[in-house]
Amino acid sequence: MSIAEVKEGLKNKTLFRGTMIKKEQPPYNSFIKVEGTDCRVTARDAFANNRALPNSTVIFRLKDEDQRQTLLESFAPVKKAPAPAPAPVATPKKEEDDEDAWVTEESDEQSSSEEDVSSEEPEVAAPVARRGGRLHGEVVFIEQNPYEERDIIVKIERLCRHGHTFIYARPIDKRLSHLQIVNQEPEFLNSLSFTTYYVARFKQWREDCRFPLATIEAPFGTCDDIETECRALLVTNQIEHTEEFPEDCIRALDKFDRHVNQETHEYEIPAEERARRVDLTKMTIFSIDPVTARDLDDALSVQKESADVFKIGVHIADVSHFVEEGSAVDEEAQLRTTSIYLPHRVIPMLPRLLCENLCSLNPAVERLAFSIFFWMNSKGEVLERQPIIAKSIIRSCAKLSYDVVQDMIEGKITKADDLPPQYQPSGVSGDEVIATCLLLNEIAQKRRKWRLDNGSLTFNRIKKRFKLAEDSYPVDYLFEERKEANFLVEEYMLLANTLIGSFMVQHKQGISLLRRHEPPGEKKLEEFRKVLKELNIHEELADGRAMKGFLEKISSNKLIPSNVKKILEFKSVKLLELAKYFVVQDTPPESWGHFALQFDVYTHFTSPIRRYPDLLVHRVVFSILQKAAQKMMPLASGDFDPIIERCNEMKFKSRRISDGCERVFMCLYLRKNPGEYQGIVTQIAFDFVSILILNLDIEMKVSVKKNEQIKNATKKNANELLLECFSPDSRKPFKVNVKVYDYIKVLVDATKTSPIDYKIIFCPQ
Repeated sequence: MSIAEVKEGLKNKTLFRGTMIKKEQPPYNSFIKVEGTDCRVTARDAFANNRALPNSTVIFRLKDEDQRQTLLESFAPVKKAPAPAPAPVATPKKEEDDEDAWVTEESDEQSSSEEDVSSEEPEVAAPVARRGGRLHGEVVFIEQNPYEERDIIVKIERLCRHGHTFIYARPIDKRLSHLQIVNQEPEFLNSLSFTTYYVARFKQWREDCRFPLATIEAPFGTCDDIETECRALLVTNQIEHTEEFPEDCIRALDKFDRHVNQETHEYEIPAEERARRVDLTKMTIFSIDPVTARDLDDALSVQKESADVFKIGVHIADVSHFVEEGSAVDEEAQLRTTSIYLPHRVIPMLPRLLCENLCSLNPAVERLAFSIFFWMNSKGEVLERQPIIAKSIIRSCAKLSYDVVQDMIEGKITKADDLPPQYQPSGVSGDEVIATCLLLNEIAQKRRKWRLDNGSLTFNRIKKRFKLAEDSYPVDYLFEERKEANFLVEEYMLLANTLIGSFMVQHKQGISLLRRHEPPGEKKLEEFRKVLKELNIHEELADGRAMKGFLEKISSNKLIPSNVKKILEFKSVKLLELAKYFVVQDTPPESWGHFALQFDVYTHFTSPIRRYPDLLVHRVVFSILQKAAQKMMPLASGDFDPIIERCNEMKFKSRRISDGCERVFMCLYLRKNPGEYQGIVTQIAFDFVSILILNLDIEMKVSVKKNEQIKNATKKNANELLLECFSPDSRKPFKVNVKVYDYIKVLVDATKTSPIDYKIIFCPQ
């Protein structure tokens, strides 16, 4: 189709523009996110895809002309209600139908967070226009291919056909098809190794070619090497920065050298800065973090003011003092937007001088902070008083770990002498610190119960942590379950974030940077209803807001088998959408809310060392305190939108990289330590079986047709399959009856080929 025809089609609305979204091969997992609307259009087969690669900007037409009106109606502007004056304090909504949510605030550097409520692609969460049924389209023109200038990490494969040898490259990104390598010398092609990753470059995808054409540019690294595998994930997700920072960033920090004591190497606060801040150095303040944490964002305090009134202090590292708007460090942080946590290292958002020293709320030294104080009673209720927000100077008396605070809560540490040497406080007694921790915990747990009773729902995700050898190879792993100590910190961070959000919209609504989380989309709800029907559970679930009460009812029903409960919990997590940052501007208040937390207003204030949006929020709040809104005018303009869009994009990418690296580490461990695990069959399709491995928290698709272990497969009915298998070791035959939602015993190993992945082997039951 010519460019002139495309322009005419867009003008008369017979053609539409959108972004091609692919979860992974095969093509039937593809759809087009339509520009200018939340609608999505299915592009089910290779013909409909028409050679469009993931995230390509495409022009498409609908296969059924009768559906065009449905798509056009989705562009209709939504009338926005006038914004009412926001309340000074936001609290969770109380509704008759409780809410579906997965809530765990980021209280440590690698914890799952309340916004990480879906591992799906962010675009997958887009609502679907369904008034005319599922929309089907086909690509007629590719306007922009994002892979034309992008490195693609691949592994070499050879294929012999009709006496000819073809060189193909298999990208580690499963959303991409194979690449056919062309236009390179035979001697070079014959030298390519099967155990090496290479950098490939897309050239073109002709209509007469099954696969895109590409060239090999350079070797990338050895397959199965941990650093190579992690770097490959970073490159695949377009992360070009490393732990090292540009020279101009490092030079920009030289101005702080004159304030660093040459003997202690600690930052000494200048007298003029000290005069501008509230001095809290005499107050008992401490941090609670993982044992290995080095970038300490937050610290806590509590003061009893009367019989049942407690003044809670949340003290956050004042990164904005050191990272000036528009500076070289700020521009680099804006590019990174988040720290990326891998199992063996961190790629920080800020130079280590800042994140581990000058900004970090280290113990026994004075640090600049941004503090918020609010009042609570012993029932965990926030009292109706205006919070105090101020720039401050604190001196943390101790760097406590979750483990040691948990020991206090469980009564294993009851007095100062019980504290290990590294946790002995500075300037106050150990007994005072223990008593303060217990008081904070008592109030926090009451608050947590109130919050969950009033709409929030939490799935207590267990985090894998690896024990590494000196070469970073995984030799063991353990699950770290979140306990009361984690929840203690979480509750106060949640409160600080929602109170700061309310403060912003109360004073400068238009430039307020918030975080919203939308209810589950209709498509996901429909899929969940199908699961309920298959399980013979009769529940209407008119919308996502009915999820909370439903899941509580299922959990408490002793007649429902444990495997069904586990399936429903797993599937309900998949329902949830991704939370996103946005600038309020003219967005109506009913669209601000955080569905998972059930907060009317929510933001991120508590982690500015590792999240750029938090740093922006600090600047907005300080501009309000200084009555200098004119300094923040760029926030109210469309120029700010790309920054927020990048923050959302990088938030998802960092999660995908972290999850991908965890997968690599787990597979490398399983390759040397395969083991039998209990799983649950979650789906039976025409060519694969999906199995949820409970103790590993992974779901795997196991091929039935292309599985060397399976001799024959007989489908009894839509939900049951009989497999004739043999043991890979003894070749002894056995049969496995596979039934949807039943338990199944499998051996979990790792593939011997690369890219490394899980390998499921059926066991005699």
